[in-house]
Formats: sequence, structure tokens, C-alpha cells
Amino acid sequence: MRTRSRNQREMTDHDDDSLPDGFSDVLHTRFSSDNPPSEAIGRALAVVEGVVPTELSLLSESVDPEALDALFGTPIIGQEDRGVTVEFSVSDNHVIIRSDGSITILVGTDEE
Repeated sequence: MRTRSRNQREMTDHDDDSLPDGFSDVLHTRFSSDNPPSEAIGRALAVVEGVVPTELSLLSESVDPEALDALFGTPIIGQEDRGVTVEFSVSDNHVIIRSDGSITILVGTDEE
């Protein structure tokens, strides 16, 4: 399992006993017109991995960041359960992004 100090996190998260197999934690954050999806995801993944964003493997190895930013643009507030949802994996983590601005990262376990 990953060990990291909760006070080092800049995002909101919670422990959840109902996580799918292979995931140890969940992290929630948001994107906005001032914080594009690709940047918000990059920062959240850096928190999950306990590194600075420049030390991460490239997000572009999993998804096209420019296409992601173009697809989502500005979040549509109040449009929960409607609109666009995209899911993809980065390393052992699973990212879910929605057009309402929400980003959920299921944190993969370190078990081989």
C-alpha cells in the first residue's frame, strides 16, 4: 500500500471500504476555466504518487491532454449525471473526469 501524509494532500479524499479490487484509495478534485482538466489531473496524480508534477510519467502516454482540455473546456455546473464522462488509466490509477468539473482518481495498489 502507498504511504503518504494526509496533510500533504491538496485535494479532498476519503477512505472507502467499497473500492473495486486493485484500488486502495480515492481522490476527488475539480477542474475549472482557470485550471484545465489536463493540469488538474497532472497535479492530482502528482499528489497520489507523492512527487512533483515534473517527475510524473507523461499524461500524454495515456490520453491526449489537448483533446481532453478541448472536450471539457469550462465545467457545466449543475449538470450532474448528464454530459460527458471520460475514463482512462494512468499507471495503476484509474481517472474519471466529468463535464460538471469533477475528477475522481481511484488510486491503484502497489501490489504486483
